Amino acid sequence: MIFYISILTLSDKILKLLDYLGFPKGTWQFRKIVLKYRKIIQKRIDILSLEVHYKNLILNSELVFDIGSNNGDYASVFLKYSSKVISIEPQKNLCKAQHDKFQNEIDSNRIFIENIAISSKRGRTKLYVNSKSELSSTSEKYQREVIPEEFSFTKNIDTVNVETRSLDDLIAKYGKPNYIKIDIEGNEKEAFLGLSHPIPLISFECTLPYFKKEMYDIISILKNLGDY
Repeated sequence: MIFYISILTLSDKILKLLDYLGFPKGTWQFRKIVLKYRKIIQKRIDILSLEVHYKNLILNSELVFDIGSNNGDYASVFLKYSSKVISIEPQKNLCKAQHDKFQNEIDSNRIFIENIAISSKRGRTKLYVNSKSELSSTSEKYQREVIPEEFSFTKNIDTVNVETRSLDDLIAKYGKPNYIKIDIEGNEKEAFLGLSHPIPLISFECTLPYFKKEMYDIISILKNLGDY
């Protein structure tokens, strides 16, 4: 970790120096290279930080649900500290990327990747596909309020119908997990409405201030499920 942080610090100093010098002729290409590798190093630091964080939380877990798994970065960390991961992602291209990434783990039944969305019940819903995949969502409110205010540099590039299942459906199929991570851009409350089992450990994303009411509603749901 220290090595990567040192490299990141050095790259920042180089970029500041180029900016101070007014980007002399011939340095723009060098700047692009520095930015490219800075992004790679930052991602590696983020992954290492996640590993430290989750090692303390889920070490030796039998089963983890990764709801809104995107490209599988979190799932790769969960696989280090749990026996089995259920990866849920409604974007077909990202599921395909995960299949390529986790082929060995799929073959050994350590990860199961489902191309579905999680909601309160079984059915179908609209998925708003964003130009930044991590902002794609089944929440109309997220599209209407959050995207224009916080991510106006992005745009929706498609709308597709996707299959939905509830958390209870997943539990019936795979068993009760030790941990559920839910990150589905505004549709978190709908996911919790489909959960009737107390789970030892749960984390969920909440985009404030837009989803403040939904956050308190989720807390109420959890209070009714168990002693959290």
